[in-house]
Formats: sequence, C-alpha cells, structure tokens
Amino acid sequence: MRFSRCNMFLGKNGIGKSHFISLLSGLAAPSHIMERVAHPTSRVHAALTWYDPQPRRAEFKAEGERLHFFADGQEVPFVAFPYQVVRAPRWSGDLPADVHDLAKDLGLDHWVMRKVISDLPEIVGGAVKRTRIVDDRIRADFVLGNCVETDIGDRGLHSLVGLEILVALAETYARAHPTLLLLDPFLSGFDWGGYHQATALLGSPVRGFQTVAVSTELRGNHPLGPEWTVTRIVCDEAERMGRRRWARLVQDDQEP
Repeated sequence: MRFSRCNMFLGKNGIGKSHFISLLSGLAAPSHIMERVAHPTSRVHAALTWYDPQPRRAEFKAEGERLHFFADGQEVPFVAFPYQVVRAPRWSGDLPADVHDLAKDLGLDHWVMRKVISDLPEIVGGAVKRTRIVDDRIRADFVLGNCVETDIGDRGLHSLVGLEILVALAETYARAHPTLLLLDPFLSGFDWGGYHQATALLGSPVRGFQTVAVSTELRGNHPLGPEWTVTRIVCDEAERMGRRRWARLVQDDQEP
C-alpha cells in the first residue's frame, strides 16, 4: 500500500472498509481487531513499517482468542505504538455538543476539551471563527459556503464543527508525535458545499498529520484534489469461496 498525507478508501457497504481501517489502530487498540475475530477459524495478520530513523516493523496476529505481537521479528507482550491515532467513536456529524460527553467520547479530561474548544479557531484556521461554551454546551460560529452559521448545540454538533474539533486534536498531537486521523465514515454528513470545505481543510499543506478516511462514494463528479490518494476496495468475483468474499485494494493509478 502507498500512503500519502491524505488517503481516501472507497467501497460498497459491507465490503470491509472499516475492518481494513481498524488494522491501522490494531497495535494500540487490539479490541477493534479481536471483536472481529470472534469466529474460531478466522485470522488477522497485519504488519506496519515505519522509520525511526532506521526501518522498523511491528506485527500482530489474531487467531480466535489468541493475540500475538512482534517487534522487529521478536515476539513481545505488546508494541509501543509508533504514532498517535485520533479516532472518533462516531462520524463527525453525530458528536455530542455537551463538553463532558464529547470529552468522554474522545478520551480526554473535560478541562482539556474546554481548552481545545476555546483555542479551536487559532489551532485549525478553518471555517470555525468563534467558539464558546454555554451551560456546558458547545456553540460555534462558522462559515458554510458564503454564509456565516451558528451552531447552538441544541442537538449534536454540526458536521463541519465536529470535524474541526478532530482536526484540532490531531494538530495538537502532531506537534509531539507522528499522528494519524481516522475518519470512518467521512462524507455521509456533508452536502456539496460542506464536502468541498472538509476535503480542502484536510488537504491543506499546513496540516501536520496524515488523514485516512473511508466512504461509500465520492460526491457527484467532483474528484478530490491531487493531495489525496484514492484506494478502492472491490470484491473479487473470481475469488468467491462459498459465502466468503475476497476483497482487494486498487489504487486509482493502478490497473483494476
């Protein structure tokens, strides 16, 4: 796989997008893997390589209820994760507006969450221009298209506001550690205007982290910018085995 700074994985529902993406956080959060390996005969084996500054390699193997970690070829109890992962438990348009609930969802102390919200416009430099917390609920003024909108936090956060909160966390972590922002799903909560702003926000050259996002499709006939690498997860009809389906990864500059 070739990963760039911005990566989009596309595929039909049920083809394995979330399963594949969960491999990227499997070293630090193997529960994502073990929950998917409940069947006694199922197996997962993944290897990640990085530079520190010399080439390093970490692997995990899951077989039923057995889990094995390897660091540079030697089995170890666990592997110190080489990068920070920012991942919301739900898509950005369904994040809670209550600062305590949001902090819990993202694994942060609520005072840290308050500080991130307060500094969000300066950290991200995106559509959100002003933030405040009123009665523990997050409110934000943001630009959507040519209009200035106000998210009063009466329900969940607006998709764009939720996304910028995740970007602010990723930017902050990236100042100290290599950071990966996982967005699954990504585009389901955006109209065309929000889609354009969201992909431009993540694709900006000032971003200090890598993005991996998944979606069922791109919006209309509007392709992503050149900073994005698009990988399609497709079902290989020739490799069906009974009810089991085999999927393969095809990047846009490769032959299908």
